[in-house]
Amino acid sequence: MGEKDQTGVIKVYYPVKGYGFISRTAGRDVFFYRTSAEKEESLIEGSTVRFNLESTPKGPKAINVVRVS
Repeated sequence: MGEKDQTGVIKVYYPVKGYGFISRTAGRDVFFYRTSAEKEESLIEGSTVRFNLESTPKGPKAINVVRVS
């Protein structure tokens, strides 16, 4: 089960590699793949995003990433 409606800021995004990290105010940075985003062009460093967390063997990752601002 994942956590609902987390928010954070895209800390870094590597378009060529297809992944990045989201900073949260509470907790560690979260990994995400570009395929987890609603629109890849919305993955801009510094943008606020809403997402859900999914547990993986390597730790939580963001899914359903949507740009808020």
